[in-house]
Amino acid sequence: MLRFWQKAQITVTVDGGTHRWLKYLEEHGIDLSNDEHKQYIPDLVTGDMDSCPPNIIEKVKNIGSTIVKTPDQNHTDYTKALLQVAHYAKTKNINLGEIYVLAETSGRFDHIIGNINTLYKSDKLVGNVQVIQIASNSLTWSLKPGLHTIYIPEILVKQHSWCGLLPFGRPVNCISTSGLKWNLNNTTMQFGGLVSTSNTYDNLTSEVTINTDTMVIWTMGIEPFMGTVNNEEITSSIDNNKSHATAIGAKIGARSLTVVAISCCECLRLRVLADEGELAHGGGSRSSSSPFRSVALRGSHNLLSAYRVYCCV
Repeated sequence: MLRFWQKAQITVTVDGGTHRWLKYLEEHGIDLSNDEHKQYIPDLVTGDMDSCPPNIIEKVKNIGSTIVKTPDQNHTDYTKALLQVAHYAKTKNINLGEIYVLAETSGRFDHIIGNINTLYKSDKLVGNVQVIQIASNSLTWSLKPGLHTIYIPEILVKQHSWCGLLPFGRPVNCISTSGLKWNLNNTTMQFGGLVSTSNTYDNLTSEVTINTDTMVIWTMGIEPFMGTVNNEEITSSIDNNKSHATAIGAKIGARSLTVVAISCCECLRLRVLADEGELAHGGGSRSSSSPFRSVALRGSHNLLSAYRVYCCV
C-alpha cells in the first residue's frame, strides 16, 4: 500500500478515510511530523467532514494537506472527491491517467450502490479517465460500449475465482463474451431478468472478451491472487486496435496515478514499481483522446508493459 501511494501523482483522502489513513501509517511506524515521511501526507483532503474528527483535519492541514470542504449533500463524498481531483489536476497541469479508489465492498448496502453510481457518472466528473475501485478482495470498474479484452492472472483462472457483469440502472440490450464459464451471446441483461453473477473463467484461456452496447459493471475477485502470490505480477497491456486503460499500474511522467483513499483496506498490500518506457503490445501506443475500453490484468513474467504491480500479504 505504501509503495502504491508513493507512486501516485495525486493523493487524496476523503472524510473518514483521512483518519483511517493516519491510523494505517501509525501502525506501520510512520510519523507524518517527520520530514522523512512527507510523501505520505495527502495532497487533498475532501468531504463534508462529518466523520473525521476536527483535530485530524487540523493536523493534516498544518503539515501540508489542502483541505477542501464539500458540504453539498446532493452528492456523495466520493463523487465530490473526483470533482476535486479533476480541478486539482487541471490547476497543477497534471495529465490524469487512471484513478484508483480504495473502497471496501462490504458494509452498508447504500454506500456500495452509491459508489457504483459514481462509477457510472465518472465521465461527467473527471472526463475520459478510467476509475477503478480496489477492495481487499476485488476489483471493479465500468466498461463503456464497445469491445474489451481482460487478461486474467493464471492463478485466478486455475482457482475458479469469481467474476460478474452487472447492468446497473438500465438494460444492456446486447452483450457477448468469451473466456467465461457461462458466456453471453448477444444477450440482454437487466435487473428483474438475467444478470451475470458468480461467473468464473473457462480454464481454456486467460483472456476474457466483452462486447457490449451499453455501459456495464465488471467486477472480479482477487482473493487467490492476494492470498497466495507474492511475486506474481499484475501488468497492463495494450492492443493498438482498441483504446485501453490499466487495471493497476503507475507511470512516471506522461501518465499519472491518482489514489483516492475513501476507505483504507488494511488487508490489501500493494507494492508498485515503475520502469521507464512506453506501454507496448504489438507496437501499440495510447491516444490520450481515445475512450477507455480495454483493461488488462496479466499474471505472467512476460513483461509486455512498463508497469509492474506486486501484490503481497
